[in-house]
Amino acid sequence: MSIKQLVIIWAARYEYQPGWSSNQHYQPYFQLIYIQQGEGEICYQDQQFKALTGNMYLIVPGEKYNLKTSENILQTIDLKFKILNQELANKIKNVGRKFKEFTQQEYLLNRILQTVKNKDNYSQQISETVLLQLLLEILKHNSAEQNNLDDVLIDLAADDQDEAADRVCKLFINYVKKNYQADLLLKTIASDLGFNQSYICQCFDKNYQLTPMNFLYKYRIEKAAELIKYSDYSLREISQLTGFKTIHHFNRTFSKYQGLPPGRYRKQYLAGLEAELTADILTAN
Repeated sequence: MSIKQLVIIWAARYEYQPGWSSNQHYQPYFQLIYIQQGEGEICYQDQQFKALTGNMYLIVPGEKYNLKTSENILQTIDLKFKILNQELANKIKNVGRKFKEFTQQEYLLNRILQTVKNKDNYSQQISETVLLQLLLEILKHNSAEQNNLDDVLIDLAADDQDEAADRVCKLFINYVKKNYQADLLLKTIASDLGFNQSYICQCFDKNYQLTPMNFLYKYRIEKAAELIKYSDYSLREISQLTGFKTIHHFNRTFSKYQGLPPGRYRKQYLAGLEAELTADILTAN
């Protein structure tokens, strides 16, 4: 099974004026409507609900609905998305249309909005991961069939375990390759990618049998070795260009991964290069 469980189509915050009403309509995707402030009325099919602050409602593909405001401004967070995993889609459809409130719902919704706005290389994947978490929390707090829900979650986790580890490692590696010159901490990278630090460590241990920070230092030293061989930068400049705070830390780390200090590494490389050039000249003569 593919790691991609769903696709976010639209995420936005809306403010509706008093007395506003939409026409009854339907759409070919799921929609979550969260009432952030104010009150109104939401109607779909033959059901009618009072829309109050903190309530969250689900529109499923093909269901007609409309939204009305009362005498006050109504503020909502709207998410439109497709669920690619059919078993998960069926569970969401059967859980109801109005959900019980739970502690993290507004935090998760705001996190999705903020991440979607970033529009960087990771925002789509992170926002969809957070939405999946939100949907599973909805199932957890609203499903009457908890045993069946547990089976679904276990199946999803088992099916996607390897793909998830691969994906997290690739995201981390791409992040490091673009930012290795910066002062990086695991907690900073984990926060930017939207994953727990310990989970990233588990993925790297599973795939590479090393820690994420070991990978970072190894990559920095590979870049440093290239600069030592092919540039005229001083060792101090190279240490700064590859993200090391001090020359002492750079020397220790370089020796750990290359087996000798950077100064000796440069001397050996230049000596070898000189020997090759001399051999070429003698051969030519």
